[in-house]
Amino acid sequence: QWQFSLRNAPCEAPVKWLYGCCCPCCFSFQQRNKFLDITGEPYVCCGGTCCCCTCDCSSRQPWLCLETWCCTSPSIIANRYMIQTRFGVQNDPCDDNMLTCLACLNCLACLIECFSGNSNVSEAVEHIQHIVNAVICGCMLTQQDAQLKHIEQQGCYAGPPPSIYAALPPKQQQMIDARQAFQTTPGAPLAAHGRQIQ
Repeated sequence: QWQFSLRNAPCEAPVKWLYGCCCPCCFSFQQRNKFLDITGEPYVCCGGTCCCCTCDCSSRQPWLCLETWCCTSPSIIANRYMIQTRFGVQNDPCDDNMLTCLACLNCLACLIECFSGNSNVSEAVEHIQHIVNAVICGCMLTQQDAQLKHIEQQGCYAGPPPSIYAALPPKQQQMIDARQAFQTTPGAPLAAHGRQIQ
């Protein structure tokens, strides 16, 4: 389970939540760096979740900076996916409701623009969607940050649960397997130790 639910994030860590709402690209950048240090995995754009960009990079910079700056929301979702798959964290019941609300607002803005011809109304709905998106991203970043801190306190990382590893796409399995080789390269983080995943 997450340390706290998504909807409780603003109350549990208000300063972090404000940071996530106001500067999500910096927060996502710091979070991915922390995640990669814990797991020892090499950097892959968007955590390997985007099928059009799965090439391995020799270093995190400047690619991670560009990812979090240009594709902030996908980078936050990628962080979330990686935390859940590597550490066996269950989905928050609130996730689907919030993301469905965001998708509905996006569809509503498109429908109003297409059929009403009133650009002012569609712009207003679009602005509401951006506000909701900022709030959700802030909640996600806050929840993920607390989870990573908890994981750091628990000690060394030994790979994802075997059942989750077996269900992951081949690219994700390669990323997890690559951490062993990556840790032996000069300058690689040494925070993660553990078993070789078969």
